[in-house]
Amino acid sequence: REFGDSVRYVSQHGHVGLLIVVSFVCVMIGFPFVAFLPRLATEVLDVGSAGYGILAAASAVGAVILSMAIAGRSKGRAAWRIQSVTGFAFGATLIVLALAPNYAFALLAVAAVGAASAGFQAMNNSLVLALSDVEYHGRVQSLMMLSFSGFGMAALPLGVLADAIGLRQTFAIMGTLVIAAMAVYVAASRRTRRRIGEADLI
Repeated sequence: REFGDSVRYVSQHGHVGLLIVVSFVCVMIGFPFVAFLPRLATEVLDVGSAGYGILAAASAVGAVILSMAIAGRSKGRAAWRIQSVTGFAFGATLIVLALAPNYAFALLAVAAVGAASAGFQAMNNSLVLALSDVEYHGRVQSLMMLSFSGFGMAALPLGVLADAIGLRQTFAIMGTLVIAAMAVYVAASRRTRRRIGEADLI
């Protein structure tokens, strides 16, 4: 019943629904990059398990740095701008990672992917909660967390694709799809942002 109530609430508040859907799509498509880092380290970059550990750490460091940088900036128009910029950057940095010619470049690219993905999720979640009634915060957050189940499921077909066409090509496709999802979201939400007054949200 609680789940059905949350779905009804989101369907009746289209601006909240758009934010949840774009989060679900971008996280489901883009976040499986973390599942592919071991293969990137061992088979593509040939740096072994230690190299993988450093790659994973670089992603986490990038995420922490950007999250701290935007923590005090989730106000009004700035929140929408950061959400959109980091969403597009998430896709773009995945493409950059696909093109990384060596390990050092890959470290920078992975740090950027981690930063962009964390910034997008943090600001998107902030906007969702700012636009939702307080009594629905828990239920809305539970819907947003479904995207992490989605990325776990998406990792399988993306892994099959990587086996078929290569890991770099798969990263590029993932990044392109994230950018396309963000472009559709921005176009679909433009009128909603103007109607609800994006300057006074948070």
